[in-house]
Order: sequence, then structure tokens, then C-alpha cells
Amino acid sequence: MVSTFRLVLLVVLSTGCGSDATVDNAEWRGSPEVTGSVTLDGASLSAVTVSFETTENTLLVATTDAAGMFTLDLGDAGESAIGKYAVRINGTAESNLTESQQVPARYNEKTELVVDILDGKNNFDFQLESTGSPGISDR
Repeated sequence: MVSTFRLVLLVVLSTGCGSDATVDNAEWRGSPEVTGSVTLDGASLSAVTVSFETTENTLLVATTDAAGMFTLDLGDAGESAIGKYAVRINGTAESNLTESQQVPARYNEKTELVVDILDGKNNFDFQLESTGSPGISDR
């Protein structure tokens, strides 16, 4: 009886411990997804770059569409993209921003925008103002 118990215990403990049991980290935790929008004084900004930069100089860049929306392509970064980022928003030649639509320096070279990219879905709506302080709506 004792030897039968040991045999059953050995079989139970060894099940699932083989090398065939793998976990795909992308399915387990999921790679972050980053989307959002950019407005200046309530108006959507199209064709502006939204750059996410870490202190280790990791740089991820998206461009807004005609509605001011963006989706950040993380490429091979996957889960390593999780972390804190300074965000810089710049007009491009295609932006055709009027003088009143120029993105103030506090949103680009002297950025005040900082976000945390977390595991899962991240949505950042950057509500920029010509004067005053920035608004960031997340999640």
C-alpha cells in the first residue's frame, strides 16, 4: 500500500515538469499597446510626431493621423517597452501648422510630458495648451 502511494505521488509530481511545458511570455503578460491623441487648444493636430524617450535613450516614435490619433509601433521592443518615458511632440513638414498651432517648447525640447507605459493597453490623450499647463488623460 505504501509503495503504491509513493508510485502515484511520483507520477503526480513529475507530471508537468517536462521540458515540453513552455509559456509564451507574449501571451502570458501581453505586450503593451500604446494609442492616443494630440490636441492643441482643443484642435486635433495631424502629422505631428509623438516621441517616447527613456533615460537610457530608447526612442519610440509615432505620427498622428488626420484626426490627431496615433498608434505606437513597438516593433521588437515588446515587453521591454514597459517603463517611464518623456514625451516630445513636434510638428513635421507635413503638419502645415499655422503660427498659432506651433507646439510650445514645453512639449518638445523642454518637455513637461512624462508617462508610464504599462503592460496591456495604454491610451494617452495629450491635451496641449498654448498657455498654461499640459493635460494628459491616460487609460
